[in-house]
Formats: sequence, structure tokens, C-alpha cells
Amino acid sequence: ELTADKLVPPTSNNPHFIYFAQLPFVSGTSYTLSVYCAAAGLRYIQLTLTSSAFGSRQHANFDLQTGTITQVIDCTASIEACPNGFYRISITKTCLTTTSGSGCAIAAIPDQSSDRLGAYLGDGVSGCYVWGADLKIGTTTGPYQRVNTATDYDTNPALFPKYLKFDGVDDYLNLPFMNLYG
Repeated sequence: ELTADKLVPPTSNNPHFIYFAQLPFVSGTSYTLSVYCAAAGLRYIQLTLTSSAFGSRQHANFDLQTGTITQVIDCTASIEACPNGFYRISITKTCLTTTSGSGCAIAAIPDQSSDRLGAYLGDGVSGCYVWGADLKIGTTTGPYQRVNTATDYDTNPALFPKYLKFDGVDDYLNLPFMNLYG
């Protein structure tokens, strides 16, 4: 079951976005930022990789009513239709220099060519549903995997069966739990 959060710009004249800070980026490596989203009063959303390590502030804007990309600045962008009015949007960029103080952002924006740093007055109600924000190394989105810490993916049996051992180093089948001897 999908449980999305609603990104709602408040009734203040400010930029309105979710920002993930202090991410380590490595020179020469491609990164793909993706998120599932749907219109909830606002139809435009923006993904941004924000770092001098990428050479500039690159971003792409997406129209969640028509399922189109409306603006691309110095990156590669894609949009994929999903069930129930959701889209999986993504941007990809190769890092130019190594840095540890960079980030990425998801912004609800008022029109198709806005920039997330632009201030505008939100109505406190309209926004965009967002779920499954994911930053991956590489040029493809791949399947979404919810991971909060470096070790939480091997401690939740509802998400990862006990016959699979995910330790972030050398994943393997844990044969005694598979009942191959029965």
C-alpha cells in the first residue's frame, strides 16, 4: 500500500521544498534522483541536484496533470506514468568533483518554468503528493528500496524475509531458514 505525504506550500512568500543535505558525491559518478508524485492542487514539481560538485544548479520541472517534462536545465530527466494518477519522475547528472556537503531537493512550484529558489505565496492547502524519494548511483532509477540507515534493511522481516541476509557488505541466502532440508 502506498502512503504518500502531501508537500503543501504554506501561506508565506517563501521557496517551498524538501531538501536532503550533506550527501557525499564522488567525481565522475552519475547519480539519479527519483520520486513518485501526484498533483494535489498544484500540478508542477521540480527535482534539483544542488551542488557545485555538479557544475551548476541543475533541475527539471514536471507537469503532473499532463505527465510531461516542462523544463530541463543541465541534466537528463524522465517521467513515467504509474497507477492512481502518480508519476515516477527522475533526473540524472554526473558529478564533476568530490564533495560531502551537497544535496538534492523536491519542490512544489507554481508554474512550469519556476525555480525552487523562487519565493511565492502558497495557499496552505494545494500541493503535491510525494513518496519514495530515492537517490541512486547510476543512470537508471531501479526499484525503490526503503532504507533509513545503513543497517535497517536487514532488521525488518516484513520487508526482507529472514532467509535473505542483507548486511550491506556481502548479501547472501541464509540456507538454514529456507528449509531446503525438509
